[in-house]
Amino acid sequence: MKKIILKINKHLYYGWVIAIVSGVALFMSSPGQTYSISVFINAYNKEFQYSSTLISSAYSIATTVSGLLLIFVGKAIDKHGNKRMMLIIGVLLALTAFYNSFVSSIIMISFGFFMLRYFGQGSMTLLPNALVPQWFSKHRAFAISISGIGSLLGTLIVPSLNLWMISSYGWQTAWRIWSIVIALFFLPLVVLFVGNQPEDYGLTVENEPLDPNIDQSTLLEKIANESYTLKEALSTKSFWIAGFISMLPAMFSTGLTFHFFYDNELKKCQ
Repeated sequence: MKKIILKINKHLYYGWVIAIVSGVALFMSSPGQTYSISVFINAYNKEFQYSSTLISSAYSIATTVSGLLLIFVGKAIDKHGNKRMMLIIGVLLALTAFYNSFVSSIIMISFGFFMLRYFGQGSMTLLPNALVPQWFSKHRAFAISISGIGSLLGTLIVPSLNLWMISSYGWQTAWRIWSIVIALFFLPLVVLFVGNQPEDYGLTVENEPLDPNIDQSTLLEKIANESYTLKEALSTKSFWIAGFISMLPAMFSTGLTFHFFYDNELKKCQ
């Protein structure tokens, strides 16, 4: 792993590889995203004859609970590092997709929704967004934008892809295909190319040369002292205002996306 990183870094700052892999991770969060799950809802309705209200209520509860529990993934990332957690979450998401191919009741569907939202939409979005800033400083915003292309491609491609798989092979097989893709494509990618931070491999952020006149331990201590602790951040108004504002688009887009696809599919069948 270290040899690969150092070899690539001679020609291209390895942070850009991290940004691309993070984009793939964001794309792989698709099985847990609303634009992906909503394609399966009509199939569930036909198979189990559940009402839109029942299924959407289960989805809302699963999304809310998964969001509240996401703090534990954040703590785990801080403790174990991005690479290990990306592997763990990737395995769990693959198993989740496989599990969803066997759901046969509203209880199983609800639990499937929860796991998809927790490991897919939640964790697989949090992980790359926490990883990229470890590798960038001056170009951090641009690097995050590069990785964000993964989300864009997921939004553009996955709904049509899911619809084709469901129409061609059935909803059970569609879930199993997602499980195989995550296990055989994404997990090896993480093993081969993901690194937690440049310092682990003797590199500096964005290959910035070290100043021999500055003691690095003193510099890191100064940065730590200037940063907010969790308690300090929670006590600021800015934190809560920014958090509340960021919630609003997600709430509306989730509801609209979920019901838009479902309602339109029902009209086609009538």
